[in-house]
Amino acid sequence: ILNVFGYLNMSREFPDGRDLNRMFPGSPNGSLASQFAHKFTTEIAPLADYVIDFHTGGSERENHPNIRCVLDLKNEFELAKVFGAPFIVNSNYLQHSLRYTVTQMGKTILLFEGGKSNSLDPSVIDCGVEGALNVMKRLKMRSGRITKKHKTVVVEKSKWIRAPHSGMFQYYVKNGAKVAKRTIIGKILDPYGEFEKNVIAPFECYIYGINHAPLVHKGDALFHVSSESTPLEIFKPESSIN
Repeated sequence: ILNVFGYLNMSREFPDGRDLNRMFPGSPNGSLASQFAHKFTTEIAPLADYVIDFHTGGSERENHPNIRCVLDLKNEFELAKVFGAPFIVNSNYLQHSLRYTVTQMGKTILLFEGGKSNSLDPSVIDCGVEGALNVMKRLKMRSGRITKKHKTVVVEKSKWIRAPHSGMFQYYVKNGAKVAKRTIIGKILDPYGEFEKNVIAPFECYIYGINHAPLVHKGDALFHVSSESTPLEIFKPESSIN
């Protein structure tokens, strides 16, 4: 656990109000978050060859288990396939993030996203643990066979479907589902039933992130979806490899 304060306070923010994952590589004389980032960058990261960064969705957003990497980087993509999450999402680095910093140091990093803040979902936890063990087995850090329970979908590009109106929000689809174009995936309405607007899938897509907030404002992110997806079955569910 890197953000110890956030873990204890059940908050993404550090006591100084900053987001630790925007403070790398940090400074020995900066804010508390910056000092923590600097400590990790100088004393822990140099000892690692590979990094897996585990995240949940923020606020009321729930992420279906997915592993994020840069698809064009062969080493990252190969380890992402070995991890075995339901989705592999192409994701570039953000400056001042942990991913960006350790990559600049020559490390290979994967980012796992699953579940939502302040919630323990056994299926998400199992996916994360199994994926980490699969990577460790591929790197010969552990013995045993690599296992995979489901197919993996590669998401080359993605976007958020945003609320066209403000109001009470209901979603009608399951996280991780594939939906057809023009499918009604949610609804926004008022407390009196006088206003009711459908949220419609603009194209065929996979949904791997859903906002669970009961009230939304116009422009709020509701569904994280693939805008271009290529189904890629890495291993059959019953398969395992050395």
